[in-house]
Amino acid sequence: MEIRDTKPVSGAAPLRKARATRDAGGADAPSPIEETVLLAGVPESEMTPRVRQALMGLLGEVDRLRRELDESRNRIAFLERLADEDSLMPIANRRAFVRELSRMMAFAEFGVLLVQTDEETAIRKADSLAASIVAQPLLWQDKLIALSAAYGTHSFHGNENAAEALDAADRAMYERKKKRREGDK
Repeated sequence: MEIRDTKPVSGAAPLRKARATRDAGGADAPSPIEETVLLAGVPESEMTPRVRQALMGLLGEVDRLRRELDESRNRIAFLERLADEDSLMPIANRRAFVRELSRMMAFAEFGVLLVQTDEETAIRKADSLAASIVAQPLLWQDKLIALSAAYGTHSFHGNENAAEALDAADRAMYERKKKRREGDK
């Protein structure tokens, strides 16, 4: 780029003056983009009308793109919330619940979701699964390793989030372990 005319742009003020004018609320206060140009490190002596126009155009485009990006991020967040919410009630749908549940479980844990099941049926199923695990020891390097399973059940009614439901199932598991230890004494 060739700069031919190096006269300062008329009305351009040094940064100190621009800040003082802005702080005083004067009419000459620069717009945020103009202030950015002043802060961009371009010496006032090199601020020709063309340079100023080019910088203002570029900074205006950057500002527009930032606003567009913010709007897009907000729209994506809205659509994600919409996709995770039940269409009839303002609660997390199954997809959202399972995703949140999978984020919170450790590597040695697993969960079983039984849809449209009451607490009594869930306990019977958990007993059955635990018995199956105990009945099938792990064969590792020609050695049988006995396995056990601890579990807790919780009937989800839709008025709690995944963390609360998992916490309730964990509490039930610890209570079950405590009763089992007390029974072994």
